[in-house]
Amino acid sequence: MDVALNAQPDGPAADPLAARLALTWLGVDATPRLICTQCCSLLWTNGAGQDALARGGALELRDGLLQAGDRNGQYLFARFVAELGPLPGSVALPFPDGDGHLLLRGRQIGGDSGSRYLGIAFHPTGSGFRALYADLDKVYQLTPAEYRVLGEMIDGRTADAIARLMKLSIETVRSHIRHIYSKLRVSSREELFSRISPFRL
Repeated sequence: MDVALNAQPDGPAADPLAARLALTWLGVDATPRLICTQCCSLLWTNGAGQDALARGGALELRDGLLQAGDRNGQYLFARFVAELGPLPGSVALPFPDGDGHLLLRGRQIGGDSGSRYLGIAFHPTGSGFRALYADLDKVYQLTPAEYRVLGEMIDGRTADAIARLMKLSIETVRSHIRHIYSKLRVSSREELFSRISPFRL
């Protein structure tokens, strides 16, 4: 069941673009989706989004406001929301237990300079999600092993989990991760996900 649009005069129902997007998203697929204000006030979510927020974890609904599960995640989420504009942006919020990430992709969908509405789709890594990234290995000259490690990182696996899965030593996996970061010129997973998002098919 989809949560109805906020009926306030200045809510998204008053903005044709936001209302149209919400209607477009109704029953599209099982991807959790939501519309919020620039102040993180939830205005609308589909059923999958409502279920995901109720479970809590990396992103939760507290007193009508969207908040990350921990302090580091809250900083990343607040920065993500503040920087969203007409072009899509993305962020990876770590789960508080350290096992995986919640990937968010969003953009400004309506409002004016004083009041922006943001459309956000999100999903946890490691739950059957496997994005395809076109030519990422060729552009950044990743070795096959580095590309596989990168894929496991995208799925939210820790270095220890990758080492067990690939039957490598933890030192080898950490070396691959250092090479990936160096080749992509990033210093964190969040920067990594932002860097590779344009390559997603």
